[in-house]
Amino acid sequence: MMDEIKKMVAKGLPITRDPYGDMAKSLNIDKKELIESINGMVGKDFEKIRAEINYEKIGYKINVLMAIRSQNDEICQFISKSKNVTHCYERYPDEKFRYNFFAMAHFRKKEELEKFLSELKTFNAEYELLRTIKKFKRGRLP
Repeated sequence: MMDEIKKMVAKGLPITRDPYGDMAKSLNIDKKELIESINGMVGKDFEKIRAEINYEKIGYKINVLMAIRSQNDEICQFISKSKNVTHCYERYPDEKFRYNFFAMAHFRKKEELEKFLSELKTFNAEYELLRTIKKFKRGRLP
């Protein structure tokens, strides 16, 4: 039974309202028993269990990396609080690339991006948008 659970977890949890309940049903065991078994594997068989979202599958077709040149903390707060932004970093600027704030944002529709940009323009900051063309790797550190 433990091998079956390991295989299912390694394959990925089902995308349903009750992934653990659905896994338990398919294994003919109680949901509580499944969760206890999985918890016992974390740290031994698995480093940890986490969610990884495929933005395209849930409708986010427009992905942009924003490079912003600003010393205004308000713009950074505005961007970092946006529901569309998943990553925000402040970095030291370089002579050749003078941007110091970077953010990755995801939008379902072009109109959502345009609305976000019209709000961003009120801060009078210099910025560049780099649209994702192709995703080569999305992973984690060892």
